[in-house]
Parts: sequence; C-alpha cells; structure tokens
Amino acid sequence: MESNTIGYIATFTLSLLAVPLAATAQPAGRIPRLGVLATASTVGDNSALGAFRQGLRDLGYIEGQHLAIEARTVTPDQFERLPSLAAELVRLGVDLLFAAGPEAPLRAARNVTSTIPIVMVAVDYDPIALGYLASLPRLGGQITGVVFQQVELTGKRLELLKEAVSTVGRVAVFWDAHSADQLPVAEAAASIGNTKPLFTRVHPPEPPSAPPNRARERRARPSCRRTGFSSQSTWL
Repeated sequence: MESNTIGYIATFTLSLLAVPLAATAQPAGRIPRLGVLATASTVGDNSALGAFRQGLRDLGYIEGQHLAIEARTVTPDQFERLPSLAAELVRLGVDLLFAAGPEAPLRAARNVTSTIPIVMVAVDYDPIALGYLASLPRLGGQITGVVFQQVELTGKRLELLKEAVSTVGRVAVFWDAHSADQLPVAEAAASIGNTKPLFTRVHPPEPPSAPPNRARERRARPSCRRTGFSSQSTWL
C-alpha cells in the first residue's frame, strides 16, 4: 500500500476511535496508548508510518501530547512472532489495538485480549466469513474497521484480459498464502470465458544466509604448493 493510502486509513481509523478514546477516563497525567500490530508491507516502512502519524496530526492528535504510539511490525516470514508482539502490547497497557494487513495480525490481537477495542484494516480477507464480525450492520464484540478486499476484482481482471486478447487460451495465475481466497473466483471467471488458468504458488524469499567468514576460512585451509615446471598454486 502506498503511504498516502496509509494516511487515509489513519484518518478513517482515528475518526472511528476519537469518540471511544475521548470517552475513556484517563488518570491524571496519562495519555491514551495506541498499539499498532501490522505487516511491514502495510505500515512498517518509515514513509508509511510517517503518513500514519501525519493523519493523526491532521485530526489534531499530536503524538506525545494527546496519545502515544507503540508500533510492532513483522515481515511475511515472521508471522510466528505476532502472538508474542500482541501480548507485549497488552502488557504495555495500550488502550486500543490497530491490526493492519492480512488476517494474521488481527488473529493475534483477538487471541490475546477480549476487552481492548481492536480496529482492523483487513487486506484481502473476509472478517465476516472468518468469524471476526457477526455482520456488517451488527459487528458484535470488540472489533471494527475497514476492509480492502480484491476478490471481486479478480474475475473482472480476467474478463478484461479476455476482451483485450480474445484468442487467449491459457492464463498463468500467480498466488501466495494471502491471495488463496481469490483462486475459486479466478477459476470460475476463467471457465466462463473458456480460458484455462494455470495456478502457480509463489513463496516469500528465503532470508539471506550469513556471508562466509573468509578470514576464518583462510586460517583453516592449508597452503599447498606444487613444484615442477613453473606451476604453483596456493589455497587462500
């Protein structure tokens, strides 16, 4: 998501939260604490977090004066850390949890508390189908927020492709764990247009391994010299 989108989300989120935060009686000298639990691709980079804070300032919320922000983010290969990070935010005494990205941050936040309000930015999953919300008219429980779901667009993209290239017979569809719910829609749309989808799963890249210690290798390897003619070799 681009940083201006994050700024919009921050504005929308704080408009949802302004009333409950203001209505909660705070001890003298204490300011509300907002806990952010998200994937790095959603609000983890500096520009996105900067836009998030700017959205707060635009609403009159100055960090350090009106509220404190505790941000905890993970990359897609670090989702196993989310439960402990959510528990850490609860221990810090946050008044509200902001769970942004795929389902994992919301699941970690909901599992760690049943009393702290949670505002979600749900990206490409259905919180009603997964049981987080009762329905749109009656959310129920402690969770509210906004949903960015592109499932409906999947079929339209294939439809437009078929219109643009009427002779297309096979279409490669790349997907990952976050877009699995779009596969049935893609398959149904492809069948209507007599197109065969070729599904290929992509995985997050492996974290880079530590570079070899060349100095240690040089110390460990023996030096070998071969004489005869003018040839000579050395292991470095």
